[in-house]
Amino acid sequence: MSKFIDRLDQIKEGAPSGIGFGVQRVQKAPGMALLAIVSGTDAKAVKQVADLIPDGALVTGVDDPAKLKAACKALGDGIPWGSAVTGLSEDNAAAFEKEGCDLLAFSLQGTSVAAVGSEDIARILRIDPAMDPEQLRVVDALPVDVLLINGPTSSQWSLEDLMTVAGVARRINKYIIVETSQLPGGKELEALRDAGVDGLAVDIASVNSEKLAELKKAMLDMPSHRPNKRDRNMALLPRSAFPSGSSEPEPDEDDEDDE
Repeated sequence: MSKFIDRLDQIKEGAPSGIGFGVQRVQKAPGMALLAIVSGTDAKAVKQVADLIPDGALVTGVDDPAKLKAACKALGDGIPWGSAVTGLSEDNAAAFEKEGCDLLAFSLQGTSVAAVGSEDIARILRIDPAMDPEQLRVVDALPVDVLLINGPTSSQWSLEDLMTVAGVARRINKYIIVETSQLPGGKELEALRDAGVDGLAVDIASVNSEKLAELKKAMLDMPSHRPNKRDRNMALLPRSAFPSGSSEPEPDEDDEDDE
């Protein structure tokens, strides 16, 4: 299985706690995943990603699988990496996977069904968050693992932006990653997570290293996810001992005949 998907699973489920004396403390999982987008032709930016140690790296500008592997050598073995392409054929997908790609991002147009047949690589589909709701429900049936959608381009996150990403997350049973250059703060991160967002994708070229480090720390410092009040109230509601709509059991037909 893809290391990146394993990481998303760990973040979603939380790191297991150790039991007993002398158990090594498990490193706390962040509240959301950080996916770095970087140009494979910019060695300095690739080194910056290596220093940041995000949960994954999506590399652009390098279409040749062998050259992509060489460009990602600086990332080491600890950071899952892969390619961002427009369309994807079965042969291209196999070539990328053979060279060590752990994740591939692609669009609906120009991608063959056979290209997304492998479950050993993270299949990331880029879609328009403004897609018709009925189409979104159909997307949920496609053999992909993650949806990558665009976030706001304005100076701050608005309720309208949150509603847009929540509208996708509520209709899709897949991991949701939002690409944005507007880095959210702590409260915004919590709101995004509660709305169903599993991670953020950030272009390294659009944000300075200090801001990226702050974002990563904010993700790590996020409090554990708690159900909202409505969910808690529903969970605490006792179930009736009798079927809905009746306050006592129906008399048996045989009993009525005996009378």
